[in-house]
Amino acid sequence: MRPRRAGSDVLGYMRTIRTVYPARQRIYWIQDNLSANWTPDIRAYAQANKIELVPTPTYASYLNRIESHFRPIQEFVFNNTDYPDWDTAQRALARCITHRNGRDADRRIAALERKHRVAA
Repeated sequence: MRPRRAGSDVLGYMRTIRTVYPARQRIYWIQDNLSANWTPDIRAYAQANKIELVPTPTYASYLNRIESHFRPIQEFVFNNTDYPDWDTAQRALARCITHRNGRDADRRIAALERKHRVAA
């Protein structure tokens, strides 16, 4: 978690994800039009490593499937809170993600995700 997102952060994450999949496999990287997502370094790395950058249409970030996960995070981690620092907020977010991905699926989280899922 960072207060701002820079191109170097996105590139570092992209490098991490690239290591998870075989080099021969093409990755379709769907992202919004934030300028930090489209730096020359990111474009060059994507082209050299079989990653196709796919932009969501302007004002249509809801088409990105990851967007449906943000509402439950907002609801269960950040609404009505006043974390004293970023580390505390990061721990709360990690607990929420661990809970969400645990074997006992929380129906409230799933319901919020379904409600905000637009793209199939």
